[in-house]
Amino acid sequence: MREIKFRAWDKRIKKMCHVLAVDFLNRVVSTDVGFGTIDGDIELMQFTGIRDKNGVEIFDGDILAFYFDKDRMLQIKKVVWNELDASFFGVDTEDGGKRSRLAFSLESSFKVEVIGNIYENPELLESAK
Repeated sequence: MREIKFRAWDKRIKKMCHVLAVDFLNRVVSTDVGFGTIDGDIELMQFTGIRDKNGVEIFDGDILAFYFDKDRMLQIKKVVWNELDASFFGVDTEDGGKRSRLAFSLESSFKVEVIGNIYENPELLESAK
């Protein structure tokens, strides 16, 4: 069974926060720094259920480096949730945003590492173009 957990980007203080509780009905999130509203003060990101090569949890909004071998980076992708397919995708920063299923990519021979996220490290996506 996949663990259901979230983290949150608090737009007011520009900080990644640990989520303590989520009230989806009222769209309120309790974090380690206070309360906020989903898509108002807080951007909520769900855990994919997958960890990178270092054991780091991969969340929606993370930026991943895919390595062909130990030293050679193949590409950078950002993790997004696709509501239509109810699945997480790795979106290429090149090739016009071509999507690939994240689980398939992680089961392949590529080594994957979380190198940042879209809120704290947006420059990683720009440098990959």
